[in-house]
Amino acid sequence: MRTLFTLILICLATTAMAGNRVEMTTVTPLDPSNIKQLDSSLIIESDFVLGNTNPPINKVVDWAYGNESYTSYAPMDQADVCFEGFAPLNVTSYMAFGPEDVPATFAVEGALRVAVDDGTGCLKPGDRLVSTPTYLVTIDEPGDWQIVLPFDEADLICVPSNTSWFAEFKLPESFPDGMFPDILVDDMPQACASWYEFFLLGWEDLAVDYSWPGSAVVHIEAACCENSVATEIQSLGSLKCIYR
Repeated sequence: MRTLFTLILICLATTAMAGNRVEMTTVTPLDPSNIKQLDSSLIIESDFVLGNTNPPINKVVDWAYGNESYTSYAPMDQADVCFEGFAPLNVTSYMAFGPEDVPATFAVEGALRVAVDDGTGCLKPGDRLVSTPTYLVTIDEPGDWQIVLPFDEADLICVPSNTSWFAEFKLPESFPDGMFPDILVDDMPQACASWYEFFLLGWEDLAVDYSWPGSAVVHIEAACCENSVATEIQSLGSLKCIYR
């Protein structure tokens, strides 16, 4: 893909292999000051952030095909600011598009998933608890983009803060031929922290199975709430109970 800045250097080029994909993974440094925000009006006031709160540092070039999901681990201590529960407000992740990728219109979704034991002592994504609507995003110029996906107010729930979760960013449809956007990551690869699913073939660890040099940056802005019941639908007004 394109070279954004004269100081960009290719800092890693390795063949990443796993059961479902074989890819040449090229990582280039990212200048966070150049990240463009997609529709800042979508950002809702929040109390705290769940998931990978590190800034995007690198980009994995020409990686995304579509029909795939990326998740970031959200340990329970991230919700310590809440006495009882929290309501997820929106999901944020980051992608980069070269001149050959734009203009582009594609589907995106976000979700909060429960964390389950994978049988080896590692937590991995389980069932979805609540999802955003499926949004159609249009990117009309090249660059590094922050994509923010709000949960529908009618679907907001108050979930317990005393357990662990995963924040999910999903590209539910294949991209057009020749379009392979970059995925933005941090510079801290960690086993069990960042999982990937391609064509619903099962979750794979991006650090272990693909040797990514960083974790996917996916996080959820959330607000504290009370009367947490995992299946109870409440209004935003009843959810916005802030504890200080």
